Amino acid sequence: MANDVCEVFSINAEKVDAVRQRINEISGVEQLFKALADATRLKITRTSAGSPLL
Repeated sequence: MANDVCEVFSINAEKVDAVRQRINEISGVEQLFKALADATRLKITRTSAGSPLL
């Protein structure tokens, strides 16, 4: 059983296109997560989220 391999190679072009679109839509989110990964930045963002700008 360790050598069981599917002999059929199949690509669903519609699903691939849908996934590519989603990846492009969320690509900007990466920068947000990088910014919030820093503890100090996250604390500042969390603290100021409910406060009006000065």
